[in-house]
Amino acid sequence: MASPVIPTAVTADDFIATQYDYLIVGAGPAGLTLAARLSEDPDIVVGVIEAGDHLSGLAEIDIPGMAVSALELPRINWSFLSKPQSGANGRRIFYPSGKAVGGSTVLNLMSMGRASAKEYDAFESLGNAGWNWAGLLPYFKKACRTAASTIPRDLTATPIEVANAYHVVHKDEFHGSNGPIQKSFPRWLNDLHLPFLQACDNLGLPFNEDPESGKNLGAHTETFAIDPTRATRVTASTAYYRPRKNLVILSGANATRIVLGKDADNGVVASGVVFVKGEGTFTASAKREVILSAGAFKSPQLLELSGIGKQSVLEKHGIQQVIDLPVGDNLLEIHSRVQWLLRAHEEEHPWVPFTFEVTDQFETYDGLRDPIALAEQINLYTQKRLGMMSSVASAVSFVSHKVALTEEEHAAFQSSVDSLGAHVKHRSLLREWSEDPEQAAFELLQVPGFVTLGEHEPVEGARYHTLMTGLLHPLSRGSVHIASSDPLASPDIDLGILAEPADLDVLVSALRFCRKLAGTEPYKVAFKGDFEPPADVQSDEALRAWAQDRVEPFFHTVGTAPMLPLESGGVVDPNLKVYGTRNIRVVDASIIPIQLSCPPMATVYAIAEKACRAADLIKST
Repeated sequence: MASPVIPTAVTADDFIATQYDYLIVGAGPAGLTLAARLSEDPDIVVGVIEAGDHLSGLAEIDIPGMAVSALELPRINWSFLSKPQSGANGRRIFYPSGKAVGGSTVLNLMSMGRASAKEYDAFESLGNAGWNWAGLLPYFKKACRTAASTIPRDLTATPIEVANAYHVVHKDEFHGSNGPIQKSFPRWLNDLHLPFLQACDNLGLPFNEDPESGKNLGAHTETFAIDPTRATRVTASTAYYRPRKNLVILSGANATRIVLGKDADNGVVASGVVFVKGEGTFTASAKREVILSAGAFKSPQLLELSGIGKQSVLEKHGIQQVIDLPVGDNLLEIHSRVQWLLRAHEEEHPWVPFTFEVTDQFETYDGLRDPIALAEQINLYTQKRLGMMSSVASAVSFVSHKVALTEEEHAAFQSSVDSLGAHVKHRSLLREWSEDPEQAAFELLQVPGFVTLGEHEPVEGARYHTLMTGLLHPLSRGSVHIASSDPLASPDIDLGILAEPADLDVLVSALRFCRKLAGTEPYKVAFKGDFEPPADVQSDEALRAWAQDRVEPFFHTVGTAPMLPLESGGVVDPNLKVYGTRNIRVVDASIIPIQLSCPPMATVYAIAEKACRAADLIKST
């Protein structure tokens, strides 16, 4: 297995000895994309400050089938913990977030999904000229190269035969061929992958052969940031980092504040970043710009520590306000996470499942509890790069309100939208999308294995399937703010899970749809019995209580420094520049102004690529 290129180690003293044109905080998907593109100009010097380490050769990162182990690895994880969530019966929610060169691309589930074109067009309708599907598509393509025939189910089949069998059609107009991110289909598909897709089609969710074409509704086979030849994870580091004399990355360094001053016109100007490494405190300087790419939790934290935020928050912690902005107030999260966190051992993370037992003729992850079966899968991966270790869960369906909700349920949801305190444009978008039969409202991720919460344990020798159900456009909102003036303290995170009752109602409707899908041909051929929620949990009241006991986030937080007009609660303008500053930008998931019906990784790569385009944004200003 080839190792990624590791940047040359530098000391803090070495790092601050250079004056940088651009100083980037965070070496995740946005930060490393920016660093790579900006440093293509040999006359521009770029410095990157990253709190995590450079890592190479860790199986938990490299091997797709060990993705859950990566989520639990403290060395690469901020391991945030939320405030008690009233919508989750007062539980505090564990929230993993990448802390390494590569950011969350070293521990996420690698999905390269995109939202619908209408959602990206909403960026522009909310007040951001030039930010729309047509404007972002070239950068989705620029970031990636797609291997469209990597499903080796039948190794004798031609690429066209494979594509037809698994309803996969990728057109050049939507997909790149030369980008640094290798994107591929899974090398292992479970026995019920196709029956699941067919059952969705039978319920009015047709096959979607290219869900990255601006229409993601329906049932499809996902693509992932996985090297199709070596079957290893592709991270921002392995994809974008290349050694250059004018690019310096300092790892293991925690940024603590931006150094702010005033120019001749009394405008706020950043001249550098203060950081802590080891026992020392240092200041790195920037001639042109400071760019925050530290993620949806850490970027707003750094703004507030620097005096950019709400007076009520800053004053509480003794920080002098420099600019009044609603930093951290628009936290958006896909709730009722239905993600696959299956392990071959007993310890489990909490989440919300719809889990049912299947007959023993179908191969599932449950077999990996047998040490012999696990050894066989490891050997298959090691020798041939095939089998369960080569891939992650692959079949998913995106469902609209029109398919899953009754007229009465839909009317109740619309009433809840109309009563929101959100900006009128946000309300109109949520209403419009809920009425649109082609707009996804929730997703069902099919996992061939036992994925459940609480005190339940799998029956010895039994096999399971799980439909992991996530709301894509929840009405609830959260926040993230500094918890103290200590820059090394974790932020105060309120995910706002199920804060709006309508979200819980839609989740209950989604669970009922799962039951219907599990009983639909040809998927029902595998059904043996209910597990979670139990068969006796039938009423709306019982399902609500069950869901609140188990609800967790998808780990797709966006919007904590949104790209919106000031009057709409914006923190950055369409050039991603922080309002009231001359040279501070935020380029990461923080700026996404609405929740998207997809994991954020591919979108963040595209945003960073767009931010670096030669004729606009960073390079032009």
